[in-house]
Amino acid sequence: MIIIGFTAIKCYYRLSLKGVSNAENLESGLLDSSGKFKDADLQSKYEDYCERKNNAGETPKDPLKWKEASEKWTALREQGQAFLDDSFNQFSQEYENAQREITIVINEGTKIRVDAIATDEE
Repeated sequence: MIIIGFTAIKCYYRLSLKGVSNAENLESGLLDSSGKFKDADLQSKYEDYCERKNNAGETPKDPLKWKEASEKWTALREQGQAFLDDSFNQFSQEYENAQREITIVINEGTKIRVDAIATDEE
C-alpha cells in the first residue's frame, strides 16, 4: 500500500497598502533623490519586478509599496515552508521510508506533485 501525504493549503491575501508621498519616500531613507533604492540589490529586484509587470501590461507598484508587499509575501512563503517541514517531519516519524516532494507523471504528461509519499508493510 502507498501512503501519500497532501498539504492542500493555499493562502491568498489581498494587500491593501496606503499611498506614500515623494517626501515620505525620501524620509524613509531607502530611496535616493531620483526615487531609486539606495541598495543596489534591492533596486535590481525592483527593476526585475517592473519589467515583469510591464511585459504583462500591468502597472508596477511604487518602490516602497512593492518593498512592503514583497516582504509580506516572503514572510508568508517562509511560514508555509516551515509548515511543510513540520508536516513532513511528523509524516516521516510514522513512515521510515518517507520521501519528500515527489512528482508523478501520468497520462499524456500530466504531472502531479505530492508533498510526501511512503509505503507501509502491507
